[in-house]
Amino acid sequence: MDKDFSQVEGIDYSDTFSHVAKMDSVHLAFALATYQIWSIYQMHMKSASLHGDLQEEIYMEQSIEFV
Repeated sequence: MDKDFSQVEGIDYSDTFSHVAKMDSVHLAFALATYQIWSIYQMHMKSASLHGDLQEEIYMEQSIEFV
């Protein structure tokens, strides 16, 4: 199914961001914590990206493949 999105890179958007850490970054954090004898805690932020303040109107829909 073709959506015919009308966004143009450089005009409608300049960056994309995903809240996912690269494994190299995770390994570095663990190595530093081990070396410095820091405590490590895990938190699950399920809705962290839902509370940002936006200055523009955003339109989106759920992917067809997502059930």
